[in-house]
Amino acid sequence: MKSLKPTMQSRMASNRRDIDMKRLLYFLPTILVLGFLAFIFFGLGEPSTDPQEYLVGAGILLVFLLSDFLLSKKLWFGCIPGVLLGAYVIYYGSQYHGQVMDERPVGAIIFAYYAIIGIITFYRKKKATK
Repeated sequence: MKSLKPTMQSRMASNRRDIDMKRLLYFLPTILVLGFLAFIFFGLGEPSTDPQEYLVGAGILLVFLLSDFLLSKKLWFGCIPGVLLGAYVIYYGSQYHGQVMDERPVGAIIFAYYAIIGIITFYRKKKATK
């Protein structure tokens, strides 16, 4: 009869999966923005012909990736690029450009997400060093 106790290897594998899932949480905004930009650029029937739109989209993704990478390495200051991007989206949403969608709620969500993740990362690292 087999023992019901998990082996050390299965515990380590489970722990590794938990760590990977926690790190995936840091990249969640990037994955959502990438999906949204892919839909906007390619999913609406015809691709955009303005190269500036691609550069802006790539710049936004790079800022998100930088922030997510630093946060996944448990560096609390990785939240700063994400918070600044959220603040910029809030500011840009307050300007009237004839947009169909108001960007302020999206900016507030980005701002709050990165601020909360940064605070949590800071306190967890501070607690771990004690």
